[in-house]
Amino acid sequence: MVRVFVRAPVPDTPASFLATYHRLSVLVNVGFALNLATTPLMAYVAEPYPWGIPLQNTFADVPYDALDAAAAPMFQGLYNNMTMAPLEWFKLDLATLSYAVRYTLVIPPADEFVSHPLRQVNALV
Repeated sequence: MVRVFVRAPVPDTPASFLATYHRLSVLVNVGFALNLATTPLMAYVAEPYPWGIPLQNTFADVPYDALDAAAAPMFQGLYNNMTMAPLEWFKLDLATLSYAVRYTLVIPPADEFVSHPLRQVNALV
């Protein structure tokens, strides 16, 4: 049998290390933690209070015929065969940030109008 000689006893726990923190490092980390905690609240600070926004009359008492008479010539002047090429399907208007899409809309006869959407593929959704 082989004999083993131990010269010094092995300690049960390893030597403990001492960690020190610099004061500036602690201060910077506290600042980062506060910034992280207050980031969701910054949206509330940046927005105006609801009572500070003036009320607007969005439900104007304007008949639909007047709106149709004003809007139809405006859209016909913006999106016609002169401003959009005949083979162009859609257009982005950068001035108003709006899209115009042109396609042929098939309107069924009045007697088939109720059952017409059921024959479309996307009506199953």
